[in-house]
Amino acid sequence: QKLFEMRQQEATILAEISGAQRVARNANQRIKQLDDEAQRQRELVYAADFQLQLMERKVARASGHRTPLEQKELKQKIAELTEGLEKQNAQHAMLVAQCKRLNNDLKQE
Repeated sequence: QKLFEMRQQEATILAEISGAQRVARNANQRIKQLDDEAQRQRELVYAADFQLQLMERKVARASGHRTPLEQKELKQKIAELTEGLEKQNAQHAMLVAQCKRLNNDLKQE
């Protein structure tokens, strides 16, 4: 009788352990699913933030905002082009003066 009760109690305890293990496995699977979903959500948020930053840069660039490096490069290019224009204007003025001198020389002859 006592052995029967002990075996019955053992079977009950084993069933409870088995059930608890099953619950733990299910809980671990659910935790993994939630972790995976959270990771996907983080990736989506990161991608959205990245796209937002790209759009903000495009809007800033379209609005005329430049980085300090771009501003420096543009100012340097403007200085180079201005210098080239001044040389061209000086050459043009010299050629106009030569033409006037030649015209005057031709009129005097």
